[in-house]
Amino acid sequence: MPGASITRHVSAAARRFVGANQGNIAVIFAIACVPLISFIGAAIDYSRANKARSSMQAALDSTALMVAKDMSQGLITTSQINATAQSYFAALYTDKDAQSVTISATYTAANSSTGSTIQVNGSGSVTTDFMKVAGFPHLDFNTGSTAAWGSVRMRVAMALDNTGSMGMDGKMPALKTASKNLIDQLSALAKNPGDVYISIIPFAKDVNVGASNYNQNWIDWTAWDHANQTCSGGGGNGNGNGNGNGNGNGNGNGNGDGNGNSTEVQLWTVSDGHGFQVLRFSNSFKAQHKDLFATTVTSE
Repeated sequence: MPGASITRHVSAAARRFVGANQGNIAVIFAIACVPLISFIGAAIDYSRANKARSSMQAALDSTALMVAKDMSQGLITTSQINATAQSYFAALYTDKDAQSVTISATYTAANSSTGSTIQVNGSGSVTTDFMKVAGFPHLDFNTGSTAAWGSVRMRVAMALDNTGSMGMDGKMPALKTASKNLIDQLSALAKNPGDVYISIIPFAKDVNVGASNYNQNWIDWTAWDHANQTCSGGGGNGNGNGNGNGNGNGNGNGNGDGNGNSTEVQLWTVSDGHGFQVLRFSNSFKAQHKDLFATTVTSE
């Protein structure tokens, strides 16, 4: 009968199909092509969306900086911030894949603990070519950028060289002029009292702390006593005025009486008008006047 014949043919074809082992590579490849093409398409769509987002990030960074600059210089008011940001961004962002692009700018005024800030946020989407088959007709993205200025606490320490060599070739006047100009520039940045603190540190071996502080407990005289001495020694060759140059060679100030009597030699820090230098005796001089350097050391 025709019906039975058709059934036998279908059953035989089915048995042959199950037992066939030829052409299996083509079948596997056809099945694998579906997810493979989907992954490749998704990578292409994602790359387009990521490119659009990266371009937006760069444009927002530039927009935030330019708006912050305008605000800090008083070129725009707070009511003009959003419109100015829109204008800058439109000129900078030219990615043609991006759709439905929107941005907004938010200004936060400075307070006692933080400076002023401009925050610019943007969003958009990219229409997909491959992922729409999987139910994703577009990929959304968003990013933002923040610019801050007017840090309320600036701390600057200036280490100024005031050693003796600065007294030559006009170095000290040039240092004073440059330091004053820097202080004026930094002070002009302060919006409120205490915004800028400037410390001045003398860069020298010795620092003049003032005669009224010689006996303060925060001064350590150990190194000074080791390198400098207040000595009582034999007769010196004073100049006869009671306050001459001891030992006849200008090393140290001697309190002689001009008659060769016993004198006290004091080694002090000598000021040259710009810095301070330690007065020292040479080793050969010490060897010739051992009696002078064998006395008790006291600090002044």
